[in-house]
Amino acid sequence: MHLAVLGATGRTGRLVVEAARKRGHVVTALTRGTPPPDQNTLKWVRGDIDSRHALLETVEGQEAVISALGPTKTDLHICSAATARLIDLGVKRLVVISGAAVDAPGDDKDLIGRAVSNVVRLLSPAVFADKQKELSLLVNSDIDWTAVRPPRLTNKTSGRPIRVRLEKSPGTVIDRGTLAWLCVDVAVSHLYSRQAPFVAN
Repeated sequence: MHLAVLGATGRTGRLVVEAARKRGHVVTALTRGTPPPDQNTLKWVRGDIDSRHALLETVEGQEAVISALGPTKTDLHICSAATARLIDLGVKRLVVISGAAVDAPGDDKDLIGRAVSNVVRLLSPAVFADKQKELSLLVNSDIDWTAVRPPRLTNKTSGRPIRVRLEKSPGTVIDRGTLAWLCVDVAVSHLYSRQAPFVAN
């Protein structure tokens, strides 16, 4: 399968690229830096989401797009901006990494889940608003999307199985490798279409 990955050089994004290639998929990745040499199953496109030409080159002809973008110090609205542009380009299948604090229709968060949402809303209002706007854009679009909502991310592999729930978070942590693998699985299998599942180890 041909997949495009945004945020491919980030801590989670590079694991998404690795997971996709290990499973035999062909990846096109967007990077703002100097791209490494292309490989048999990996093509790099230099540019960012503000460049329609670079974004189109990255996603055109792809069967699915995975966005592992996250806010930066200079751009707190990158996630919703990228998703809006991808919707406008008419991508066939879009998986975005959202967050457990984000609220979605049908949620039934427990006390801890509601507390987490409130803390994130208070401590990082711009980031929370951007992720909430991103989900709203997806819900009101006509494309096939999934917004994966992880809790706190860790770099150390836990070895624990992944858990997925639609109404509330099944845990408080997930390792980046497991999240990356799940995002690829969700993208290629069309799992949780037009839903925002919570995930955790």
